[in-house]
Amino acid sequence: MRLFRKTNRRIVVGIADTHGGHRLGLLNPDTVLVGETDDGDIYEWSPDLTETQKYLWQLYQQNIEEICAFADGDELIVFHDGDLTQGDRFGNLIPDTTREDQRTIGYFNLLPLLSLSNVRVARLVTGTQVHVPECAEARVAYRLQKDTGKDVQAFHHGRVRVSGVPFDVAHHGPYPGSRDWLKGNVALYYLKDRVYEDRRLGVEPARVYMRGHFHEYVSVPLEDRWCGKRYQYDLTILPSYSGMNRHARKVTRSDPSLTNGLVCYEIVDGRLANIEPFVTTVDLRTEENI
Repeated sequence: MRLFRKTNRRIVVGIADTHGGHRLGLLNPDTVLVGETDDGDIYEWSPDLTETQKYLWQLYQQNIEEICAFADGDELIVFHDGDLTQGDRFGNLIPDTTREDQRTIGYFNLLPLLSLSNVRVARLVTGTQVHVPECAEARVAYRLQKDTGKDVQAFHHGRVRVSGVPFDVAHHGPYPGSRDWLKGNVALYYLKDRVYEDRRLGVEPARVYMRGHFHEYVSVPLEDRWCGKRYQYDLTILPSYSGMNRHARKVTRSDPSLTNGLVCYEIVDGRLANIEPFVTTVDLRTEENI
């Protein structure tokens, strides 16, 4: 605990792609779902966690502890940047669950984070439509607001000022890169484009552009001079809390590793002071000697 507290310090937490309802998505073991018996009565049940889900939940709990230590009692603002649920188009779901069950899973996944006493505001960003059918983020935001009494809302694409620092938050953004040594190149071009487009629109460019969707962690800075003044901007592609399914193996062309976690943005005296990732990367390949 700091002896002299900075009352003007706030922490923004960026988390994305938890994909509640998928067998490899985040799953709170305390989730309570409602089922129907053969006689038509109702009963409560909790899905069994897969090995991947056990790993993800342990990592999530660890990350929450790291957030608390990093914040050290200062206010936390949470952005969940899309794909809170999985939807049912691609299958491989938790057995015997419905779309409504997925929203319940999404609710329970965020509850430990939003229950922290220093979290007062949370925003849920809409993700890819096939993953979040029937207004999943808005419905979960409504329930979280009612149950926690905190300021929880949903939006498609937001410009949010946190202590005067503008954040541009949306789910879809740049591709991380086609080669390991090229990662960040496309993101940098995207960041420049967003900054220049905001200027053309007569809008102050955001200090931070936050994106998700690609289940990888990429962070790129931009230093720019405009009208004789020096400006700094950052773009972050947030990692996921999801495992590597067969579709992901296909689109990543068999990426050997998986990165999960979240990112914190430290704001002090109305300025972005630090971007702190809490991420873990694991090698998914099976080692064997024959």
